[in-house]
Amino acid sequence: KANLSEWANWMDSCMPNGFSALGGQTQNPYGEFDTYGSSSGSAVSVAANLTTVSIGSETQGSLIKPAEINSVVALKTSKGLVSNDYIIPLLPFQDVAGPMGRNVTDVAVLLTAMAGVDANDPDTQKAGALAGTDFTQFLAPEAREEIAVGIFVHTEESIEALMDQLGFSEEERPQVKEGLLAQNEQPRLYGQLFAGLGFDVVEIPQSEMSGGPDFAIALTPGFKLAIDDFLAGLGDQVAVNSLQEIVEFNSEDLANRAPYGQDHLEASLATDMSAEEFAALRDQFITESQVVLSNIFDTYGVDVLAGVPSQIYAPAGYPAITVPLGYDQEMMIGMPRSMMLIGSYLGEPALIAAAYAVEQEVQARVEPDLEAAMELVAAMEAQK
Repeated sequence: KANLSEWANWMDSCMPNGFSALGGQTQNPYGEFDTYGSSSGSAVSVAANLTTVSIGSETQGSLIKPAEINSVVALKTSKGLVSNDYIIPLLPFQDVAGPMGRNVTDVAVLLTAMAGVDANDPDTQKAGALAGTDFTQFLAPEAREEIAVGIFVHTEESIEALMDQLGFSEEERPQVKEGLLAQNEQPRLYGQLFAGLGFDVVEIPQSEMSGGPDFAIALTPGFKLAIDDFLAGLGDQVAVNSLQEIVEFNSEDLANRAPYGQDHLEASLATDMSAEEFAALRDQFITESQVVLSNIFDTYGVDVLAGVPSQIYAPAGYPAITVPLGYDQEMMIGMPRSMMLIGSYLGEPALIAAAYAVEQEVQARVEPDLEAAMELVAAMEAQK
């Protein structure tokens, strides 16, 4: 139940979330829903009350997404707030560890223990301003004072610009505009929630979130360079010392070692991008994503972004947190729903304050019915 998606979900395009050859398939305790990944079991173990708190790692979405679908709280930390020493890498410039718990309080307690400066991880020097911080202090009501929350909406101007860009005809425009304006309902509900809790709320045009890199193109070359470097540093501590050896080891017994295949590993192995070329790509990703987000935070004077339609926080190295909001009774009965919030670099205090305020107001999380979930899984297995 603490099983993770193998190789940070960079194993094979057909491998389901929450699967590893060693641990098998992790199940969502709320029923026939995905677990997402790669920190699948970190979320499931907390959701199923098998542990109070857990730690996961995220490259892009691997803490936030499993927490959302398993109705728990997860905090993707600012790059360097928590040491990356000995974390098996996917993309080191994005990889971070973060806490999970059933509530924001537990996450704040665990983060207090996790954060600090580590000589083995130079990035922790950059985040030293928060080293030794007791993050539970930001649960207090006064911690939310003067925090501004941004929500993203389609404005008349942004809609016209988008339709111009996509070349919609005059006949198509009224319907397109109506549909986009209808999408403002959810973010404005978020805005009403935060305003009612005493936060300043600022509407930001959806178009401000455009741009930023496509991080997927960095995965194939980045993993090879990262894992080879990581394994080389371990020396005799491990039985394999390169991605080449991992692929060869799996190939000797695919049915047991890579039952869904290993096409991601093989694609990474085949890449010929040099370390210098990748470093340039990495720097471009970091800069582009930080520019987009810093412009929003600075221009609109906000501390927290709610309901962000993007995972651009990951290459930027900025923090994010997710809080349970309830369970979807329309799309899929009982499927957990959550709200994601993004902060500026080292913006964990504002994130914790905002997330805790929402959690205490909505009181949405419900314990999973594990017996019913087990019966459902058994029924599914019987039908196979």
